[in-house]
Amino acid sequence: MLAHRPLGNPVPLAYQRLLSLPYTNLLPVEELEPEAGVKLAQAKLGVKNLPPALAELISRKGQGNPLFIEELINSLLSLDTLQIENGECRITGDLDRLELPDTVQKVVLARIDRLPEAEKITLKVAAAIGRTFQRDLLEAVHPWVTASTTLNEHLDRLQAEDFTRQEAKESNLDFLFKHVITQEVAYETMLYSQRRDLHATIGAVLESRYAHNEGEIIDLLAYHYARSNRPDQALKYLRLAGQKALDGYANEAAIAYFSDALAVAGELELVKVQYDLLAGREQAYSRLGNRMAQVEDLTRMKQLALAEGNLTQQLETGNRRLLLAANLGDYYEAIRIAQKTLALAQQHGHQVWAARTLVNLGIAEWRQGRYDRARAAFQQALDIDGAAADDQLKATSLNYLGLIHTQMSDYEQARQDYQQALELYRAAGDRGGEAGCANNLGLLEASLGRYEQAQRYYAQALSTSQTIGDRLREGISLNTLGQVQTLLGDYRLAQENLERSLNLRNTIGDRRGAAFCLHDLGHLYLARDQADEAVRHFHAACDLRKELGETGNYVASLAAKGQASLAAGDIVLAYQCLREALDSLQNGSGSGEYPPQAIWWIYAQLCRARGDDAEAHQALRQAYTLITAKADLIHHPELRRSYLENVRVNATILAEMTQVNSEL
Repeated sequence: MLAHRPLGNPVPLAYQRLLSLPYTNLLPVEELEPEAGVKLAQAKLGVKNLPPALAELISRKGQGNPLFIEELINSLLSLDTLQIENGECRITGDLDRLELPDTVQKVVLARIDRLPEAEKITLKVAAAIGRTFQRDLLEAVHPWVTASTTLNEHLDRLQAEDFTRQEAKESNLDFLFKHVITQEVAYETMLYSQRRDLHATIGAVLESRYAHNEGEIIDLLAYHYARSNRPDQALKYLRLAGQKALDGYANEAAIAYFSDALAVAGELELVKVQYDLLAGREQAYSRLGNRMAQVEDLTRMKQLALAEGNLTQQLETGNRRLLLAANLGDYYEAIRIAQKTLALAQQHGHQVWAARTLVNLGIAEWRQGRYDRARAAFQQALDIDGAAADDQLKATSLNYLGLIHTQMSDYEQARQDYQQALELYRAAGDRGGEAGCANNLGLLEASLGRYEQAQRYYAQALSTSQTIGDRLREGISLNTLGQVQTLLGDYRLAQENLERSLNLRNTIGDRRGAAFCLHDLGHLYLARDQADEAVRHFHAACDLRKELGETGNYVASLAAKGQASLAAGDIVLAYQCLREALDSLQNGSGSGEYPPQAIWWIYAQLCRARGDDAEAHQALRQAYTLITAKADLIHHPELRRSYLENVRVNATILAEMTQVNSEL
């Protein structure tokens, strides 16, 4: 359960993502009705009835705010205006003459001001520690109280006044501010210089106590030193907390820590540290898909690397910019950056960086459907001296080689590639890599028509992606889940997942991913006999893929648009789409990540609709030839049978070819 005050605009991305998760329910908490407010006051005082004047005051002044009502009661008790005797409440003062504050913060502040000075200071010191505080830590950092008995008296009084409450937690005596507003008000009553000194003291005590296991309280140390007069310690622990959050995929927290650390590093003019902090923050932005922020951080990283003449940083920044360009679908820019970065690495003999650049170049080539170029780049990277020792590089290469081998119908080799990559990712603790491999194993199963197995892999990949906050991979897994659910006939879930994926990908600027969603939504609408909607979605996918320069995938969407047009009764548009798609296919453009036999099969349906049975038979024969040629590459009998019998389009083509042959 997450309880929070009303959020401003814009709503944080992390909160938007939380609301999009399955089974998340939003329950707005409304103001209490007057009668409920009076009952709350009765419960607070332990009485069955309130005097009419007090009930009217609670209804009018309390504004339906439970905390405000409780604090009003506390304030009236501390002023000796109320008295409880024999289970009944009696007014002992003149309510009409009381000048009660009109906000809960002012009520709390007024109650704090009525405390004795020594107890007031104890409350403020506790507020600096946090919403929860341990008695022994409070005693260690308190600037005036030295006697344990005195501190105990203060704590007893603060509990009696309903500011704090005591909690038994294992062997330590813990206390808790009853409400965060109470802590905030007490904290704000201190001078800025007092707060800074106190936070520095708290940080030093915590450092001393946890000298051998600082990792347990890195976040606490970062919190206190960031608010202290010790910028050196603030930078140290903010940086460590940012890295800890990044390693744990707490991306929003990592961004906050790195941003605070950057502000301190800027004041201290530490250039090298600024680069490292920007690199950490850029990685968190990448996971969340915040492309504009990525561009800004990469621009600053490049400037710092050039100003310092740091070659390693220049190569690292070049590769990050390359991947960002590829994620944005700007392949011309990606390849330009890759070539420039590769030349720089080779010129200075940085073999491992040359290999990393080749891998990222291979990814950009693969996304454009240039599989031969991509495969050559991955293989060249693995052949470079020292590259084999870089497990991350090797895992990424194997993962993408698996995708290429899947396209080539070498499914056994693809599975070996994925399994090797998965082992390397797990050994390195790279959960993002694990999610990618799981999704690709799902693609492998779907290519063989084993849709239930594919769905399990996709669900596994989605769960991991959501756990680590990787929005790019989350979008991919939602898309592939929707795709296979369409094939399995679960149209409601398919639409839900595809639309969630499309919204997410539009949010993070993943235009290539958005095109896949639009294409798959087109197939969903076709399956639901909503041909006009299908045409609209395939048309949008075509436009986006053409703009991105993804020729092969564009051809596939164009053919699908033709299929939807045929279903909608527009034979002219269907013919135009199919002829353009086939011309591109025959000129070597390929069909991207989609099976080319599907395009010929669609064309065969169109020819039948136009009454051209001879052309339809020829198109069907071409589709059949493509299937059998691919099947001949599959040496494992069970995989070959699954490819021929379970893949829907393949089974349909084979059945139609059998029927045509029987009629001849």
